[in-house]
Amino acid sequence: MTQANGKGKRKTTTKRVKISEMERVKSPQFLSVYANSTNVASSFLDARFLFGQVLGSPTEAEHIEDSVSVTMTWEHVVRLRDLLINVVKVYEDKNGSIRLMDKTPAKK
Repeated sequence: MTQANGKGKRKTTTKRVKISEMERVKSPQFLSVYANSTNVASSFLDARFLFGQVLGSPTEAEHIEDSVSVTMTWEHVVRLRDLLINVVKVYEDKNGSIRLMDKTPAKK
């Protein structure tokens, strides 16, 4: 938007919109997946999160089936970290501490 500044010159201003106030619209390619395994690879520019599911059965060896990867800038990673810290705090304040399982699956 351009406005006169009283001296005959024009000054350009930018209207700032908060992301939290923007409408959310689902893309036709929207994908919803379940994950209980996450791996991260990073570079100087961004981080790539690989989401998958640990699977296995009496007739099938345990393995991780990767479903989707999400790559984001480091700025977005920091904002996601802050969001997750807040979400976990709200959950634990309401429901108690989340118990973490041992990272090593039991051997058969």
